[in-house]
Amino acid sequence: MANNPPKHLSKEAKTIWRTILKDNDLEKGRLVVLKTALEAYDRLSEARKVIDETGLTYKTESGYMRPNPALQIEKEACSRFLQAWRMLELGMEMPLGRPINKKETEWNEVLKAVK
Repeated sequence: MANNPPKHLSKEAKTIWRTILKDNDLEKGRLVVLKTALEAYDRLSEARKVIDETGLTYKTESGYMRPNPALQIEKEACSRFLQAWRMLELGMEMPLGRPINKKETEWNEVLKAVK
């Protein structure tokens, strides 16, 4: 499998893909896990945008307040991302702002370049 990221990933996820493969030689099975992690990362980002735009709750036609369905999508995507990221065992900070080692500065610079 080439070092090129899957075409359907966001620009940010593609940058993360390239950064990881620049410093790590991943076999095919781990590339699948990386793809899964970054797909979940993109889904998580999409859900956060919806929540930011529409709020945490909405009012039903009968006047009851309900949680935004995007909250469940965010929760599930975060869980999938964290599980896949841990399976990779890269020893790098997760791009969700949850550092797991001292490479925090490196990721911050990668993410700044994307935004």
